[in-house]
Amino acid sequence: MVDNVNSVGSGRPSQVQNSPAAPSRDTADEGENQVQKAGQVPQAVDVELSDAVKRAEEKAAFDEVKVRQLKQAIESGNYPLDSRKMAESFVELENLL
Repeated sequence: MVDNVNSVGSGRPSQVQNSPAAPSRDTADEGENQVQKAGQVPQAVDVELSDAVKRAEEKAAFDEVKVRQLKQAIESGNYPLDSRKMAESFVELENLL
């Protein structure tokens, strides 16, 4: 922050010029507005899906009965887990990092 020395001793209040390192009050107000806006619920946005996505959604059918059976098997502890296969998957993920 730099004081304007032209007003020294003139009886006028000194004017403060903002340096590049110090944000202006307007910038601070903008930041506060952004924080307030972040707390608000965003408005709905209309999205148009591409034809490829629409076709993929149409083909993305699943077997509801099979999904229900898998859920029941997992919940009851009867779903077989292959620890070797899971470990191999973790190794692949680690290699990506």
